Amino acid sequence: MRVSDHFLEIERGRYKRIQRENRICKHCNINAVEDETHFFLKCKINKSLRNQLEKDINIICPEYFKLSETDRLQLILSSFDIMQLTVPFIKKSFALRGVDTTPA
Repeated sequence: MRVSDHFLEIERGRYKRIQRENRICKHCNINAVEDETHFFLKCKINKSLRNQLEKDINIICPEYFKLSETDRLQLILSSFDIMQLTVPFIKKSFALRGVDTTPA
């Protein structure tokens, strides 16, 4: 996720030369650009997975729910302890999307 090597529309659309505002999430109905913030913090398909992830993060970082979205995403993508939680979240989320993340 951190090196833009993923299956989100924000990245896929870039290679297809789709305007950023048209790189819409195809997995929920909120008509939002499918970027990292949407994936981790907003996408409806991830709701139950996200709820569990956020509960687990809150144990490590009790201030988590007081952080801004930007700070939450930064924490998710940069804290080693929290990345241990996000890897399974990412795999399960992509599985819900029908994306095979197994290395070739």
